Amino acid sequence: MTATTQQSPFQISLVPPDEEWPQDFAEEFLRLAELSDGLHAFIDHVGSTAVAEVSAKPFIDILVTIPDWKDASAACEIISAQGYELVETVTGSDPRFYFTRSGHCDRPGFMVHVTTQTSRFGKDMLEFRDALRFDRKLAKSYVALKIELAQAHPDNLEDYTAGKASFVLKTLARWKGAYDVNRLLTHQAAESHRGVWLQFVVIIVQLALATLAADSVLTDDGTWLAEYAIAGGVLVILWVVVGQFQRKHRAAGDQARRAVLVRSGLGDLLSQPQLRSMMEQFSIDVAHMQDTRIEDHFASRRGPGIRRLAEMLIESAYWTRHLQAGGAWLFGGYLLTGLARPIHQRG
Repeated sequence: MTATTQQSPFQISLVPPDEEWPQDFAEEFLRLAELSDGLHAFIDHVGSTAVAEVSAKPFIDILVTIPDWKDASAACEIISAQGYELVETVTGSDPRFYFTRSGHCDRPGFMVHVTTQTSRFGKDMLEFRDALRFDRKLAKSYVALKIELAQAHPDNLEDYTAGKASFVLKTLARWKGAYDVNRLLTHQAAESHRGVWLQFVVIIVQLALATLAADSVLTDDGTWLAEYAIAGGVLVILWVVVGQFQRKHRAAGDQARRAVLVRSGLGDLLSQPQLRSMMEQFSIDVAHMQDTRIEDHFASRRGPGIRRLAEMLIESAYWTRHLQAGGAWLFGGYLLTGLARPIHQRG
């Protein structure tokens, strides 16, 4: 890898978060998108200005991802034509270009990073942004570190950036581990197993209610009927409460299952809103559990793609058979018990 770098055009100066930063990005996005003239590229708001309530340098970071790197030269020409200055060129296995444009009228400047679709640099920027968005405590720790580094190295961007490196690497490692396929599979197993157990409880409560209702028609005693009514009310409340917990765990397990199919079946990443929605539903702590290995759970050994996803979907169809079989046996047992009681009474 080789890099050509020019002197940084600004000093390290952090400013409080500005509610207009997202709008600044949106306006610049439209400018760049309208000038692309059919050029296919993805444009993302990254960096600290993309995270609410985070202090940052007064520059909006923009990540431009080029699926076909042959279009990189055209993209750079478009960016340069908008008054951007090329600051850094990196070649090698992870090529990229870095542009800046100064701000004006008390509005922030812009920094544009042009990368390939497979760029580890670009993916890390997106994942670090998502980690800060998801974890406010982490974001506050990052702000405190940045303020400390900015005070220590106000004129040295390299030292300022190097000081953040360890924090960034540790955050990325934890964030990637949080939605690693094996960890997602562990979440799925934990939530689904809890949902299965609660489903059996729901079935037992339902059958108890049915039995209670059947017994209540066999007596005219007011005291017994009152007790039946109280017991029935308690069972109904229990049915509703347990049912809500069961649906919650089942939904969380289904979310994790879909994420596993996307991540392992297609090899695709999940968006930040998808991750947030999914992880907020998990209620079982799996930190102390050994991760379930994807190799032990699925027999498919194909690479990510449609064929692997199809095979995984076929395999996942068998996951509910134990619940179905167990429910059938339980219901059958109660049915036979219910039929035997009248016979016993007649005898």
